[in-house]
Amino acid sequence: NYNESSFLQYALTDSFGKILKPFTDLTEKIDSEEYHYYDKDPSVTVAADGKIGVAWYAYAYNADDDLYNYNIWYAILDSTGKIVLDPVKLTNNEIWAHPNYEGFIKYGSPSIAATTDNRFMITWDQSTVVNGEPLDDIYFSILQSNGVSIIHPLKITTGLAVSVRYKNPLVTKIDGNLFFITYLKLQKDNTGWVKNFPYRIYGSNGSNLKTETDTGLWGNLIDV
Repeated sequence: NYNESSFLQYALTDSFGKILKPFTDLTEKIDSEEYHYYDKDPSVTVAADGKIGVAWYAYAYNADDDLYNYNIWYAILDSTGKIVLDPVKLTNNEIWAHPNYEGFIKYGSPSIAATTDNRFMITWDQSTVVNGEPLDDIYFSILQSNGVSIIHPLKITTGLAVSVRYKNPLVTKIDGNLFFITYLKLQKDNTGWVKNFPYRIYGSNGSNLKTETDTGLWGNLIDV
């Protein structure tokens, strides 16, 4: 290729690690002298009906103008590893900007989980620039396992550019067709940035069953 780029591949194995489907391209490798394309940080889950959901973030870089464009994407495969829904741009962001510009949008930290009623939840963080300061919040979207949207991208936090930031969401399913979300919350006080990990619980229809609640945990990284 002309310049650096990255694309996603996948393989399917059985529970013993035997390869059932060898590595296959999920996204396209694009060669361009002007633009660099990157697909990053895939997250994978399996619904009860065998559908495999994949979510990731992607960005394109215009080297001539030093501008970036970010989006969250998803695709759906069947239990044999066949792609049944080609990659779909979930966030539909058309803004090209430099990270220091007002209005710049960056998406990252995608995570996906599936409930037993065949719903996928995708979570991610969004960073923008407001008055020269970063503003970070958490979003989610819910889809049926065939890709039909149930809840369009929805912001669930209220960050403040100089004092409260939300990043690195993770989602998993829990009993009762519920989604459990946790994320990093940073709050600024006179000692600096204090980090903790609150959580929320949502139904598979998007209903908020547990508002932000402190776990009592703090640090830099968490898993669910």
